[in-house]
This record gives sequence, C-alpha cells and structure tokens, in this order.
Amino acid sequence: PRPVQAHLPILIGGSGPRKTLRTTARYADLWNASGATRDEVVASLDTLREHCADVGRDPAEIELTVSFPISIRDTVEAAKTEALVRFRANGVEDTGPGPHLAGPPELIAEAIAPFVELGFRTVFARFPAPFDRESIERMPEVRSLLDAG
Repeated sequence: PRPVQAHLPILIGGSGPRKTLRTTARYADLWNASGATRDEVVASLDTLREHCADVGRDPAEIELTVSFPISIRDTVEAAKTEALVRFRANGVEDTGPGPHLAGPPELIAEAIAPFVELGFRTVFARFPAPFDRESIERMPEVRSLLDAG
C-alpha cells in the first residue's frame, strides 16, 4: 500500500564523507549520526553543509538525529553491568566503537547535551533485546534534564 503521508520522510544514517553525506544532502529529510563522538559529528556536519551548498539546499531542512546505546541506573557501574548482560544475551561484548551512555540520568543528559547544542533535536535510544525496562522507563528523567538545561 501507499504511505499515509504525502511524502514518506527519508532518514539516512552514517558519516561517509563522499557518498553517505552527499546522498543525505541531496535526498534526506533526517540525518542520523550514530556511533560518533561530538568531534566526529562536528566534522560530519561541516561536510554535510558543504554538500548542501553544492546541491543548493539549506542544511536546516535536514532534521538532525543521533542515537546511542543507553543504560540507565543509579551508578555507572550498575549501568555498565546491566548493559553487559544485554550485550552478552546478543552474543557481543559491546556495541562497537562510539559512545555508549551508561549511568544515572544526569550523566546521560550531560553526554547528550553537546549534541543538542549542535542542533540535534531527536535522540534514538538503542536498547538491545531483551529490553531494559528500567532504562526505558527512566528516559523521561533524561528528557526533563535536557529540557531544563
């Protein structure tokens, strides 16, 4: 069936400077910078802006999104322990390179805030199965801290 929307939004994730970001500049409604540090994202944003200029597009037309594996507990140690249980249930020891946010809501919000300052308005929290209900239920605490900041 056809989509309900008149235009089905296109989200592109990745930071390849020649293909991915060029394709993002040309076609994407949203861009996801997952698995990257703030400095890597700044460099990718600069490249994305250059590609937008090349195709005559306002970069503000592209919604900026970022995603992180997140584990929320009252302590960093408890969050990392819980995350490891979930990773191992999926046959891995970690989520690969890039930031994994683990700890109390204050630390999670502190880690996300630099991306908000860069213009990112959507955060995808990556929760590997089996789902971590406590982290899911505590995400509103992180949102409140970001909104207050």
